[in-house]
Amino acid sequence: QAAVVAHARNRVGDLDYFVILFIVRSAMWFLVYVRPEDPGGPYFESYDGTMTQNRVSEKVVWMKVPADNDCYYWNQETDEVTWVKPPFEAAESVHAETECQWGETWSFKLHWAGDDVRHPTGTGSSPAPRSMTETYHHGDWIRVCETTPYYWDSMTCHTRNDVPYPNTVRWCAGRDKSGQWRFLDTEEQVASWTPPAPRSPPSPPPRPSDSMTVGMTVQVSLPHSKIYDGRSGEIVEIDGSSFSVQLPADLGGTIVQVSQEAVQPCDPGTFLVLKGLQSQAAYNGKLCDVIGHDKNQMRYTVRLASGRQLSVKLSNVEAVERIWNIDFTKTPQTLAWNGEQDGCFLDSQGIIRRFKLQLPPTFSGVSRSGVAWPLMFYMHGAGGESFFRQTKQAVKSVGLQFAHRHFVVISPVCEWTWKQEPLPWVSELVQHLAGAAWVDSRRMYLTGCSMGGMGTWMVGASLPHVFAAIAPSAAHHNKAFEQWIAGQLGSMPICITHSNKDGCCHRRDEEPLWERLKDNKRLMIWLNEDDHCTLGATAFYNSTRLYEWLLEHQLS
Repeated sequence: QAAVVAHARNRVGDLDYFVILFIVRSAMWFLVYVRPEDPGGPYFESYDGTMTQNRVSEKVVWMKVPADNDCYYWNQETDEVTWVKPPFEAAESVHAETECQWGETWSFKLHWAGDDVRHPTGTGSSPAPRSMTETYHHGDWIRVCETTPYYWDSMTCHTRNDVPYPNTVRWCAGRDKSGQWRFLDTEEQVASWTPPAPRSPPSPPPRPSDSMTVGMTVQVSLPHSKIYDGRSGEIVEIDGSSFSVQLPADLGGTIVQVSQEAVQPCDPGTFLVLKGLQSQAAYNGKLCDVIGHDKNQMRYTVRLASGRQLSVKLSNVEAVERIWNIDFTKTPQTLAWNGEQDGCFLDSQGIIRRFKLQLPPTFSGVSRSGVAWPLMFYMHGAGGESFFRQTKQAVKSVGLQFAHRHFVVISPVCEWTWKQEPLPWVSELVQHLAGAAWVDSRRMYLTGCSMGGMGTWMVGASLPHVFAAIAPSAAHHNKAFEQWIAGQLGSMPICITHSNKDGCCHRRDEEPLWERLKDNKRLMIWLNEDDHCTLGATAFYNSTRLYEWLLEHQLS
C-alpha cells in the first residue's frame, strides 16, 4: 500500500509544476559510477548484478565505484566507503506521479530571487549545453533557469529536462542582465558566480585482500550457516577473492572456504592465544580476549588475564582450542565403568566447564579425513552420573553396548539444581561441536532423564536447528516456558518416555505440554508402569529401541 510522503511545488519565473512522491518496499540498487570523461554515463545495477537500468524508482544510497579491476562501495548519505558489498536492504521505492491536478496544496518551494540576489564578485561559469539524456542517477543537480528550464548534474555534466528521484535540487542557476551565470544556494540563500563543487566518490579504503594475508586469525561471517557463522580460524590460503580458513585442532582442523566479504577481524570477547611475539615473548601461549581491533592496521587490542592490554597483529594470535584434556586416540574396544574421559570446555565467559566423553571403539581420529560420527548429548538427573557411569551392571546392558558402538557420547556435568534451567554453556558446547570434522552435524541428538529430561526440553528448544531429534525421559518442565517450548519444537522429532506411576515427575504435570505438541506429527510418546528411578533402565539399558529411533532422524 503506497503512502503519500511529500508533494512538491516549484516556482521559477512563471512556471509551476507539481510532483507527488509515493513510498513502497522494493528492491535494492547500486548506482555505478562512470567518470565524466568516459562514454555512457552512470547507470543502475541490481543487488545481484543480473540487471542494469537507466531509471529506477527506488531510493539509491550506495554507489558502486570501479577501481583497478575491482570495485568499492560509497554510501552517499554517511560517506562510508568499503570493499565489502553492503548487506541487502529493501529500498524505499519512490514513484513520481505525473497525473496530478494543478493547484495541489501540499507543497515545498524552491526559491529563486532573481535580480534581488546580492551579486558576489567573480566571473561567470556556464553549465554544459542543454541536451536530453535518459541517465537517471543520484548526482548533484542544479536547476538552470532559462526560457525553458532544465537540470544540470554538476558531478557528471549530464543534463535533462526533469530531475530524477532520489535527487533533490538545492542550487538554482540563471543569467543576470549582463548574461553572466549566477548560482543560488536555496538553503543558505547565498549566491555565487561559480557553480558548487560537485561531490566525487572518496578515495577507496585499504583493500582487505591486500591487508589480510595467510597466517592471520580471523572470524568467519556466514549468517546463513548455523554451524560456521562466527567461527574463528587461521587463513591458510587466498585464491583471488576466495579465502580458506582453518578451524582449531580440537574441531579436527576443518577448512571453511568463504568469500572475501565473509572474512573479518574477530569480535570483541573472542578468546585467542598469543603467538610469535618477539619483544614480548613471555606472553606467547597466553590466553587473551579481544577488546577491539583496527581493521586498517590489521591489529587486535587484547586483554590478558592480569588485565594488561596489548596491541598485536592479526598474525600474532591463533584461535583457541575450547576443548581440552581429551585424548582422541583413546578408543577402548571394551566399554568399562568409569572409563569416560574428563573433558574441559572454555565457555564464552572464560570459565572452564566439565563434561564426560566416550568415543566409539572404531573412532578414527579428529582429522578431516576421518569418519563423522553421530553425537548424542546426555543430560543427567539431579545427583546423577554421566551416561556410562550410572551403575556397574548397566555397562554390560544391550542398550549401553549399542550406544557405545554407534555414537560419540557427551555428558555435561550439570552444575544446577532440578529447579533451575541449564546454564548457557551447555548450548555453547553443543554449537561448538557442531563444527567439528569428527561430528556428523546432521545427526546430533539430545536426551536426558529426570532433571536431565527437563534440560532436554530447554536445550532442545534453544537449538531446534541443531538437533535432529530429542528424547526426554521421566522429565518435568517449567510451566513458565511451556508455550515457548512447544512453539520451538513444533516440528522436531520427539520421543517421550514416561511412566504412568511416576511419583516424582507426575504424568499429569507433563500432559499440558504434550497437548500443546499434539499437532507435531513427529511426536512419539512411550508410556510404561515403571517408577521414577527404574524408568532410566527401561529407556537406556534394556533395549536399543530408543537409539534406533534416534538414528532414523537426521537434518537435511
